[in-house]
Amino acid sequence: MAAPTYDPLLRDRAIAAYRHQVYAALGLALYPHQAEWQLATEGWTLLDAAPALGDHYVTVRVPDAADTTFYRESRAQHTLLVPRRIVPRPGGPAHHACNLAAYKAGKSWGGAAYLTGYAMTPDAHVQLIGAEYSISEPEFNYLVEFLCADSPRGMGMPYRQLALDARNGRMRLHLQTGALYECQSWENQKRLKGRKVDCYYYAEAFQLPGMICYNSISQNLREKRGRAIWTTTADEPWVVALHDRAHGSDPDWHCTCGVSGEANTHTFSLDAIVRDAPSLDLLPPAVLALAKQHHLKAGGMMTRERFAISWLGQIGTFVGRVYEGYQRGGRQFSPLTHPQLWRPDVTFDAVLEGR
Repeated sequence: MAAPTYDPLLRDRAIAAYRHQVYAALGLALYPHQAEWQLATEGWTLLDAAPALGDHYVTVRVPDAADTTFYRESRAQHTLLVPRRIVPRPGGPAHHACNLAAYKAGKSWGGAAYLTGYAMTPDAHVQLIGAEYSISEPEFNYLVEFLCADSPRGMGMPYRQLALDARNGRMRLHLQTGALYECQSWENQKRLKGRKVDCYYYAEAFQLPGMICYNSISQNLREKRGRAIWTTTADEPWVVALHDRAHGSDPDWHCTCGVSGEANTHTFSLDAIVRDAPSLDLLPPAVLALAKQHHLKAGGMMTRERFAISWLGQIGTFVGRVYEGYQRGGRQFSPLTHPQLWRPDVTFDAVLEGR
């Protein structure tokens, strides 16, 4: 394989710089959980602290705690734009990032905003992968709006080709700059082979069969030192593999997890979360205070585990669930990994003899 004719570090810096240029031009401000994983891919760690004079910082969007009537008025909660300090990330930029969050926590919008950074890179190739073509349609529509809509909604970038036909598997944006975005379906995974890709973006990754969706095509990222991004609710057992990997010793992986539905003030509903909650003590502190203030009672529409996954963005235990994405060799049991399953005093001969 021929050596790349570009400096990957300079390329990454250019991509990040244009991403922030888009954010500034369109007035986009990320929620902290969106900013955290994006900054990790740029080599920064977001702190929950105000910057001091001379510190590096970013501006994030946070709920206005003083606005407690929003859910009754059918409108989004007021938000505030606040500076947050950032520091260099140990291990440098992450090339694998996960955002494990509740449903409607802003995963699709944040993912699409992140992908805008590749728009000015002439040979950039970004693929959005879903279990079906329509799964990545929200991200793709956001992306097209960010890049191609007229100001002030978008950057007004000209394109060579734009296809928005999810039903027939044709969702493609080829910009005049040469950057190419396209949606792919895992059902048609053969089309993913043999490419040079800058970024794989996995939409609602829990619907995919497992780590094979990355391992079988990761070689396409090597030449450009590309990135793999997973934004998903942890609604299947295999997603824990992403979480464990990113919270392990490999600095090339990052995971932003445990993001509850209240993180997205545009879609959060106090009435809905209380209706689904099996018990008020499961609510996040700020939400619990609001529920008590308005004398609301838990509706119990969900089990504790379903509520933890859907509303709190947590990883479930999945006891009794069938692992549909099981791969032979993926889970191995031995006295070393699961000593509780082995009794040294019980031998095969003893079992045969009934002892």
